[in-house]
Order: sequence, then structure tokens, then C-alpha cells
Amino acid sequence: MRSRLEPFFFPALAWSQPVYVCELTKKKYRGKIAAMTNAPRRLYDALREYEKVLCLMERVGSFAFMRFLADANGPGHGSLMQRTEIAASEVATTLACIEYELQALDKASFKKFLSAHCLAPYRGFMKTTRSRRTHTLSEPEERMLDQCRLHGRNVMLRLYDERMAAKRYAFRANGAVRFLSDANLDSLLATTDDRRVHRAAYRAVTQGLKEDAGEMAVIATALAADRIAEAKVRGFKNVEAQVLDVHDVDPKIADALVTAVSEAAPLLRRFYQLKSRM
Repeated sequence: MRSRLEPFFFPALAWSQPVYVCELTKKKYRGKIAAMTNAPRRLYDALREYEKVLCLMERVGSFAFMRFLADANGPGHGSLMQRTEIAASEVATTLACIEYELQALDKASFKKFLSAHCLAPYRGFMKTTRSRRTHTLSEPEERMLDQCRLHGRNVMLRLYDERMAAKRYAFRANGAVRFLSDANLDSLLATTDDRRVHRAAYRAVTQGLKEDAGEMAVIATALAADRIAEAKVRGFKNVEAQVLDVHDVDPKIADALVTAVSEAAPLLRRFYQLKSRM
């Protein structure tokens, strides 16, 4: 597995490196952003260090996630994911002081930073950070919310991934029964156009999901409640509004997309009805 993840590989304690670096970055720049108005190059250096720490943490997280995705029930894979998520949370909350200070700048100072040529690569980040100050909580509240997410939402997501990775579906064909994973079924369906095989796979997956419907409903309910609570705390009208804000999507564009898809649904339904008769 390591050979396929070579660009992302980190030793067992790799997550400690970005945590250590982010502490140094915090001590170096906390409380000093506003004083950099006449020296934008210093803010560039701060944002560059911020970016490097986040990229390092992303590489560690990518390795842990892909190893977990390849074998969710492998020895140590789940615990590595958890430790990496804890480290990522620590990095994000520690370095959030830079974002808080950008949000707290007066309009004149912020405009001066935006006009600085050396900060051109970070203008998008600065504008996005500034635009989200309405829904950003205080630093202690953000840290507490992050801990709730870490030990609540993330745990439920990992549980779901583990259950789905371990799930085997009873595939019945030609008088024999084989217990196949979701990936095995995908590979099988990609190699044949036999409608009987496709129907057998459909029945296997449908029955398998029905068997776990109760547990999956509990996970889905917990995740939905968590997202609703966070949206409410941050002052959003609903979860959809928060998701659109996070991804910088105009609500009008999202509404237009939903309308277009809904209007085309009858055509898509007719296509699948005709295909089912083949």
C-alpha cells in the first residue's frame, strides 16, 4: 500500500510536525496582523507560512484517509484516522487567529492589504475570510464547536465508512451465492452487459441495505441533527444556506440548478423506463 501512496507517505508520528509548526507560527504572528498595514510583505509571509502548515496537514490527512479507504478495518487504520483528525483540528483552531485578525481589520486597512501587489495570490482567501465574519463565532466558541464536531460528527462518519467497507452482499447467480463487497460488485458490473447479472446485483445491494437500515438511520439522524445545530448556532437560516456559503455558491445559482434538474426529471425517468425494456 505504501508504494501506491508514496507521495503522501508519512511516518507514524507525522501529524505532530504540523502541530508543532503551527504553534510557532501562532506565537510569531498572533496580535500583529493589524500592525502590518504599512508592511504588507509581512502579512504575505504570515499567510505563506499558514498555507504551508495547512498543506502539510492535508498531506498527512490524505495518506491516513486513503489508507483507511483502502481497508477501513485494517489494524491501526481507524486509530490513525482519529489521531490525524485530532491533529488537523488542533492546527485549524490554533492558526484560526490569523483569520480572526483579518476579519477584525477596519475597512481602510483591509482595503490597503487587498491593493498590495505582493498579496495578490491571497486576495481570494482574504475576501472569503472577510465575508464569513458574520457567521464566525468567538475563538473559544469555535474551538468548542470543533471539538464537538471531532468527537461527534466525525465519529459517526467513520462508523458509517467502517460499516460500508465491511459490508458483504449476497450475490445470487447461476444457482450459487457469493458474498461480495461494494467494490467487487462494481468491478463485476463493469465487465458484463448481461442484464441478469445487473438485476442480481441490484437485488443483492437492495436487500443488503435493508438489513442495515436501522443502524444507517441512526447515523443519518445524528449527522443531520449535528448539521442543523451548527447552522443555527452560526446564524444561518438552514443547513443549505450554510453549505452554499462554505462553497461560495450564490443561492440563485443553486435554485436555478435545482429547477433545471427538476424540469428534466420526466425525460430522465422516460429514458430509464425505455432502458428497462431492453
